[in-house]
Amino acid sequence: MDDDRRRLESLNPEPEGGAGWAASEAGRRAYERAASRLDQSASLEPHRSRVNPWAVALPAVAVLLAIGLPVLLLRGGAPFRPVLTVATTAPTTTTEAPTTTVVPALTEWVFQGPVLDKEGVGPQLCSYLLESLPPQCQGVPVQGLDWADIPWAETAGDTTWADARLVGYFDGETFTLSRPPAESEPVIPPDEDPFATPCSEPDGGWVVTDPALATEEAFGAAQRYAEGQADYSSLWIDYLMDPPDETDLGPAAFVLNVRFTGDLAGHEAALREIYGGPLCVTQGTRTQAELEAILAGVGVALDSAEARAAGIFGPVSAYAIDTMREVVVATVFLVTEGGQAWADERWGPGLVDISGMLMPYGDA
Repeated sequence: MDDDRRRLESLNPEPEGGAGWAASEAGRRAYERAASRLDQSASLEPHRSRVNPWAVALPAVAVLLAIGLPVLLLRGGAPFRPVLTVATTAPTTTTEAPTTTVVPALTEWVFQGPVLDKEGVGPQLCSYLLESLPPQCQGVPVQGLDWADIPWAETAGDTTWADARLVGYFDGETFTLSRPPAESEPVIPPDEDPFATPCSEPDGGWVVTDPALATEEAFGAAQRYAEGQADYSSLWIDYLMDPPDETDLGPAAFVLNVRFTGDLAGHEAALREIYGGPLCVTQGTRTQAELEAILAGVGVALDSAEARAAGIFGPVSAYAIDTMREVVVATVFLVTEGGQAWADERWGPGLVDISGMLMPYGDA
């Protein structure tokens, strides 16, 4: 990540120390796009300003760059929703010979996200965008762009940028506009709550069963027990009120949800001896360890000549574990049906869910 940051800074130094980008119009839109285009179980919930009185250490959720988004520091806020347990975005290099791949001919694609033009570099559709003023971008070159057609664009120093909806053709290397730019379409939040508790509400409701074990220390012990099991799948909390009462976020305010792939009755009994708050233990399909093993090599694999030949076009802008769906998710510039089929054959059906920044025109 440090090498990537230095490379970007050499392209686009930060004359104002990086302050102010997140408050800009492009920064606001990029954050909204992050929240909408990532699966909600790969939520940006920890980014919200929600105070929690319990300083519980959960698996690291640090930096996520995806789908032309800014750096989002997913720390603090609501630490009980440890959804993306590992995230990485450092560009990978390979020594494989380049492979010529044919992109579906005469297909118009839609890109929605940040586009940036730095003097001496040229306009790009951003796959990596660092939060600064001006922002810093690495991505795919775009031809036919006239900034006069994007009056909402912003400029600082020698850099102009905007969040836009662009339609054009992609030849595997360059995006060429075929229609005038437009403002990005509004984000429509999903109706379903991905963190809903799968257990039926017990008779008498969700209540604290043992006040002596409904403490920060007991919660931490329950978490350590769960994560220490070989068949551990995931852990999250479901607030019993929406929005939660920030004056009282103790154990009576949420249900602790834990998934295992093995002995559910045994794990539930062990957890109830440790933790006295509302608890739901359910069946998982894949262990956290299995997903972490896949994640360890997914970035290099998706950036390989083999993946490109199958229909996966980089850069690979993000990959992470989505513990709610129990899959590894990845974002690239374009993935074809053949590319997803290649991933299914390599890792197993549905284990690596790849999304692209480009969508066919008419579908987006």
